[in-house]
Amino acid sequence: MSVRRSVLVALRVPGAAPHGGDGGTLFGELAKLWRFREVVYVLIGRELKARYRGASLGFLWSIVNPIIFMSVYVLVFSVYMRIPVPNYPAFVLCGLLPWNWFAASVTESSRSILDNRGLVKRVALPSEIFPFVSIGANLIHFLLSMPLLLALLVLLGVELAWTAVLFPVILMIQFVITFGIALICSSLSVRFRDLLQLVPSLLTLWFFVTPVFYPASLVPPAFRGLLRLNPMAWLIDAYHQVLLYQRTPPLVEIGILALVGLALVAAGQLVFDARRESFVEEI
Repeated sequence: MSVRRSVLVALRVPGAAPHGGDGGTLFGELAKLWRFREVVYVLIGRELKARYRGASLGFLWSIVNPIIFMSVYVLVFSVYMRIPVPNYPAFVLCGLLPWNWFAASVTESSRSILDNRGLVKRVALPSEIFPFVSIGANLIHFLLSMPLLLALLVLLGVELAWTAVLFPVILMIQFVITFGIALICSSLSVRFRDLLQLVPSLLTLWFFVTPVFYPASLVPPAFRGLLRLNPMAWLIDAYHQVLLYQRTPPLVEIGILALVGLALVAAGQLVFDARRESFVEEI
């Protein structure tokens, strides 16, 4: 069954129609995505199948890849490079896995509307679904790697504490922040195709100014104010606190991150709505 037919079955409609404007409040847009949840499931399934199509191990690569990835980092930073940070391999992995989810989601969502041009033109869907699906598909890979990370932390001598129950809260905040950025990038990339080349470069720069491979304490005092403007720095620190250091992140910081996420989604929705009507013509 083709993707379009699968989507139509999920929609339970007899045919397709071009998608028009469907503006509304922030919560109205989120409710609309929930109404189309069956379509989201179909599209996420397509993304996951396409990623490993033709591979002998198929979906098992979603487990094998994190094992290889984490084993390499543990080997490098435990044997070949000894960084003067306590339990450095665990420190790196607790920050690197969330960052990889974020970077892959933003990169793929930037071209999600262009990659789904057939559905945008022929099926009456809210176009926000496409960046949402990109984030959701990468979230599944992130979640599949988490049991492996937790097992590795135990092997490295890290004692897991009750603070790990805060992990879903931090994850949801990261999802909201990523979705806001994805709405902006995906809508602007339809018109400004150079963004598809620019976004990976900007993410590389963003990665190096985020304390993933180094603790924030190593940042010179003159630049720590700029670090506070980086929401990913706050998120990575929160993951370190709950998984590695068995501490509760300051509630004020969690609240600020949540507000930043809501603000980004609101701004993203404004940009997306402003560009929505031109999608069919420009793709």
